[in-house]
Amino acid sequence: MTSKKAYSIPISNHDPFLNEFDRIDFSDAFEVHVKANTFSSAQEVIDILLKKSPDWISWAMKMRNQAVQLVGLKTENSSDFIQTKQIDPNSIQFSGFDKHLNFACLIQLNSSNADQTVSLKTIVKTHNMTGKLYFAIVQHIHPKVVCSLLNSLNH
Repeated sequence: MTSKKAYSIPISNHDPFLNEFDRIDFSDAFEVHVKANTFSSAQEVIDILLKKSPDWISWAMKMRNQAVQLVGLKTENSSDFIQTKQIDPNSIQFSGFDKHLNFACLIQLNSSNADQTVSLKTIVKTHNMTGKLYFAIVQHIHPKVVCSLLNSLNH
C-alpha cells in the first residue's frame, strides 16, 4: 500500500527548475500520493490547497506578515510579491521577489494508472544578511508547512 503522508524527494541536478536563479542557497522537494484521478490539473490542486489550508498555517502566515512589515519586507498580500507561471496543465510555478530573498515553488501533478502524486519543490536565493537571518528561521518551519499542506490533499 502506498503511503498517504508527504515525504521528502530528491531534486535532480538536471531539473530545469534549478535554472530559475543564478545561485541557489536552499532547495527541497516533497511529494504525496493521492488516489488516482483525484485531480485533473495543477490548478485544481492549488485551488484545493488554498481551501483546505490548515488553520495553524493561516495563523502562522498572519504572524509572519505582521512581523515582516516591521522591517519593510513584502507580505503575501503585496500585489507585486507573488508571480504565477503555468508551465503546463500539470505544473504551476509561484515566485516571490523581495529585497532580502527570492523564492520559487513548483507544484507538479503526476498521474499513473494506479495513483497520482503531487510534488512541491522550493528554491531560495538570499540577497543579504536580512535574507540569511530570515531564512535561517524559516527553513526549519518550511518543511512542516509543505508537508501539512500536501497531507491535507488526502483529507
